[in-house]
Formats: sequence, structure tokens, C-alpha cells
Amino acid sequence: TFIKEYVWLTGGSKEIPASPGVPAVPAVPGTPVDMTGWTARCEFREDIDSETVALRLTELDGITLGSAGQVRIEVSATQTDNLRAFTKMVADVELEAPNGFVRNLVGATVILGKASSRAVVP
Repeated sequence: TFIKEYVWLTGGSKEIPASPGVPAVPAVPGTPVDMTGWTARCEFREDIDSETVALRLTELDGITLGSAGQVRIEVSATQTDNLRAFTKMVADVELEAPNGFVRNLVGATVILGKASSRAVVP
């Protein structure tokens, strides 16, 4: 099982450290995006040019959207087991607003490895 969680914030800024003669500027917290009514999709492919989708997740299966910017991606043990033929894949997560605006939240290269832990049998 693979789980990754994000929180989408707008606005805000990181802290700017002090420099000689200039005081530090504190961080300003961002505002969570209200995900009510949004949809989500995530596709895993062998490479960026592949037409074949090896795994597709949506907000109905594998992606959970929260009202305070939360995006939770969960790939089950069965789903990861079905990807055994691959060692590396690409994936991205797209979020679609009720008005049709699409935001690419994240894109990634995914390295798939075999589990080294085994069940202990008495």
C-alpha cells in the first residue's frame, strides 16, 4: 500500500531569513483551497509517451479530497502488486474545479521495488 497526502494552499509565503542590516520576514500562512465539488484523477503510465494507462485513480477510487485543501492518494496492496511488471513509471495528479479549470497538483517519476519484508511463519 502506498499513501501520499498533500494540502493545497494559496497565498502565503515562506520565511525570508535575516541578512546583515535587514531583519527576517516571518512566514505568512497560506489559505487552504476548498475542494468541495472538485474531481481528481491520477494516471500511472510506463513513460510519458505511453498511451496505455497502467493504473487510474479518481476521487471515487483511491483519491480523497477534503474541504480544507487535503488531497490523499492511496494505492492499495493489490493495485501495487498488479504493477509488478514495471520498475519505473510516471504519474501525475490533476484536480478539476466545478467550473472546468484543471490544476496539475503534482507529477512524479515512481520507482517500484519489491518488498523486502516477509511474514513470519511460526
